[in-house]
Amino acid sequence: MTTFVLGWHRWGVVLVGLGALVVGSVVLFRSPPPAVSPVVPHGPERPVPKVGTPTPATHAPIPVTWPPDLRDLLAGQVQSDTRTRLVRIDAPDQLDAVAALAADVEADDVVRNEALALLDRSEWEGLPELLIQILDRPDETERFRSFAAQALGALAQRAGAPTLVRVRLRSALTDRQLEVRREALDALVAVHDPSAQVILTRGPTDPGAAGMRDLVIRLLYQVDHQSSIPSIRTLANDPDEATRIAAIAALGQWRDEASRPLFQNAAEATSPRLRRAGLLALQMLAGGSASARLPLSSSAAASP
Repeated sequence: MTTFVLGWHRWGVVLVGLGALVVGSVVLFRSPPPAVSPVVPHGPERPVPKVGTPTPATHAPIPVTWPPDLRDLLAGQVQSDTRTRLVRIDAPDQLDAVAALAADVEADDVVRNEALALLDRSEWEGLPELLIQILDRPDETERFRSFAAQALGALAQRAGAPTLVRVRLRSALTDRQLEVRREALDALVAVHDPSAQVILTRGPTDPGAAGMRDLVIRLLYQVDHQSSIPSIRTLANDPDEATRIAAIAALGQWRDEASRPLFQNAAEATSPRLRRAGLLALQMLAGGSASARLPLSSSAAASP
């Protein structure tokens, strides 16, 4: 009797084992196959991503022989003195790695901007094309596209700048994003490009200047376009504070006596920035020094 009972226990163990095997087989064949991670080569043989394409999620190790500050930058670390410590690089593989970082849409904007600045200091010949690729990519943020437009503007002011730099800046005057349009206009006025002069001639009250009237006013003052004073006066009470400050600043720098009531109104405003702009404009009318220049935008106006 005891032997019979022990036999059933043994058969139970066998049956349970077989059942587990069958169930495991069913689960194995019914379950979807596990995702296979792509094999990413490591070491110096790994090609640097092409300019204008995001770097892969898995990065190759940074060679330990590269300068420590360069290694920090490629690792996403930017210090306050990065630009003084890492003045330039010349090795082609290092330049390509920094270009790939600048083109990586998933990297931090500040880090990418530092990468662009390093490429500029290193006089990397591929920089204009890289900046244009950044501007052309639909997945870039407005903030970083404006960085690229600003960098293109700096290149446009240099002797021997490629023609494609100005061509792309001109097309950016009608860009879908406001900050890009602003940077393009600022850059083209600096190089006296005719396309920018057309916009300035239309004046700050033109509908096409919407969103950047403060900039247009500043640029009109910059080129000493005093014939625009009457239209600028109409914006000295504009609801947009940046536009109003720019108008008061420009009129004050021109010492426009007819704008005195506008300056007085601004000097009594509740906004500290606007009040400061009004007081400085009145100071200019009283013969204030030209060195005490007025702020031409709300961001530049300091609180009292």
